[in-house]
Amino acid sequence: MVIPEDPVNDQYVLRPLISLIAEEAGIVNPRVAVLENPRMQSVTQALDPQTLASIASRYKARYDVFVLAVDADCDPNRQAAVDDRAEELAAAGVALVGRVAIQEVEVWALAPFAGELRKTFKWQWEAIRAECDPKEVYFAPFIRAKGWGAMLGRGRHEAMKHLTRRSLKQVLTRCAELAQLRDDLASHV
Repeated sequence: MVIPEDPVNDQYVLRPLISLIAEEAGIVNPRVAVLENPRMQSVTQALDPQTLASIASRYKARYDVFVLAVDADCDPNRQAAVDDRAEELAAAGVALVGRVAIQEVEVWALAPFAGELRKTFKWQWEAIRAECDPKEVYFAPFIRAKGWGAMLGRGRHEAMKHLTRRSLKQVLTRCAELAQLRDDLASHV
C-alpha cells in the first residue's frame, strides 16, 4: 500500500510507477493500492507517527509492505523523517519503505519525458530536479502544452501512460531515490 501526502492527484503517478518498480524489484504481480482512507492532506499528516501506526494497524493484514511517498519540497531533512518513521514501524513488525520525491512527485511523472523536455522546451533535467516548485514551474506548463490539463488527475494519468518497462530504466537512472526504493522493495521479497 502506498501512503502519499495527498492521494487526489498523486495516485495517478504513484500507482503505475510503484507497480512497475515493485515488478523490477522482483515482486510477482504486485497488488498496489494508494491509501484513500484516511485521506492524507499534507506531508505533516503523512509523516505523523501516530497516523502511520494507525494505518499500519488497520491494513497490515492485507499488505506486506507499505510505501511512504512524500515530496521533498527542498527540505533537506525530509528523508531523515521518512527513515525515522520506517524504523519506528519496523520496531512494531511493520515493513515500511519510504522515499522522498526530489522535489515533488510530479518530477517522477516528467522523468520519462526528459529528452523531450530538453529538446522541445530547452529544460535541463538537473534544473527540474533542483527547482523547489517543479509542479508549477515545469509540470503544469508541460501538461498544458500537451493538452492534458483537463484529463484525469490533471494530466498525471495521461503522462503516466507513457511509463513503460523500458522507460522505467531511464526513470530509475534520472531519479536515484526511485532506484533506492526498488532496492528497498527487493529486500522485502
